[in-house]
Amino acid sequence: YRRMLKMRVPPDAVRHKMKSEGVDEKIIRAVLDKRESTEAQNNLTDEEEVTASKYRRMLKMRVPPEAVRHKMASENVDEKIINAVLSGTTKNEDDAGLSNEEEIIAAKYRRMLKMAVPLEAVKHKMAQDQVEMRIISAVTNEATPDKKAGNTSTKMPALDAPTLSAEEEKTATTYRNMLKVCIPKEAVRHKMKQDGIS
Repeated sequence: YRRMLKMRVPPDAVRHKMKSEGVDEKIIRAVLDKRESTEAQNNLTDEEEVTASKYRRMLKMRVPPEAVRHKMASENVDEKIINAVLSGTTKNEDDAGLSNEEEIIAAKYRRMLKMAVPLEAVKHKMAQDQVEMRIISAVTNEATPDKKAGNTSTKMPALDAPTLSAEEEKTATTYRNMLKVCIPKEAVRHKMKQDGIS
């Protein structure tokens, strides 16, 4: 439920959701009272919000919170704004877990990786679909070791692959590029046959 609040779901909607799911009143108070106290503490004027938004963008771009704090201090930003910007960031950094909704979105792209779609193609697809940076990071961080493992497994059969001449290699590159942009193998095979490739 705190994640819902972080995702800017209105507190009343969160309270309603918690009650509808039979959550204990003590837990409801713990979640919402903490939120209200931090909101009161971090209540910024419109002018302060404009200043804060600049540094929040830095955090969204994965600039470490300490670097953002240093930048704000060097630019003589008010302590109140610094606290508002950085409140909860350390928790977010440590908590790499995604919410249920984010997990559902991430699952789609994890499936693509399991189907051996190249990591770069998956990243491109996520960017195209305007997926949040947090989800992209979670998916790509998980994929990095698998990707390395995948590379060794894909390189091994390549040893058995026939050696191509420079001209044949040039022709093959066209079709390899089609595979890289997620065109199904069967469609590429059909295109090659259509083009009279042996």
